[in-house]
Amino acid sequence: MKKISLFFAALFLYLGSAYAQEKKMWVQVNIDLSFKNKDGADLLGSSFVNDSIVVYNIVEGKKIKVNKPHADYPNNHFTFYDKATQSTILRVFLEEETTLLQLNAKTTDTIKCSLKKEKGAVHLYKVWYNGKLKYKFGKGAPGIITVLYPTNKCN
Repeated sequence: MKKISLFFAALFLYLGSAYAQEKKMWVQVNIDLSFKNKDGADLLGSSFVNDSIVVYNIVEGKKIKVNKPHADYPNNHFTFYDKATQSTILRVFLEEETTLLQLNAKTTDTIKCSLKKEKGAVHLYKVWYNGKLKYKFGKGAPGIITVLYPTNKCN
């Protein structure tokens, strides 16, 4: 009888600790970007090749290329067509406060973000794109950040 009680006590402690660990999971944070020229034309669908886009995280001052071969999005980004805006959108997953987005051989943009971590949840609070505040959490915050380039190519 003592062994059975001990078994159930150990099982209870194990299950309780597993439940507590689930609450501390990292929530992936992302932004959606639309690239337009001065006339409003969609640049992502015409000027970029998704395979050429590279995401780097800045970790302790070092530039580290994102490469997670077993993840759904191993390079922390993907593109999709948004029917509502009739444009191609680049979704970038943010893991660090500073992320570099290499769009092509000549263009690398900087994304800085402020994350709020409260009670096991993480949400995006502010986003700066190339030094300009583009997003602030709250009512009226844009779902898609539009990046304007003066020409048809981002170079």
